[in-house]
Amino acid sequence: MMFGYKKDMQGEIDWLHEKVQHIDLLQLINYSELDFLKSLLKDKKVILLGENGHGVKEHTKIKIKLINLNP
Repeated sequence: MMFGYKKDMQGEIDWLHEKVQHIDLLQLINYSELDFLKSLLKDKKVILLGENGHGVKEHTKIKIKLINLNP
């Protein structure tokens, strides 16, 4: 069902609620909410952040916050 509508999406919604991490873009100096990334980024030499969306300032803000994170 490539383009069909799935009636019961509760499993996917529950999975997202478990996995999604809120990152406050208004508090650019608070890095405690990024602590979950420290173990993932430890010992990494290169981290790719991807391309910004056009006209989406939040992408730039989160990238600034990630770049300033000290894992």
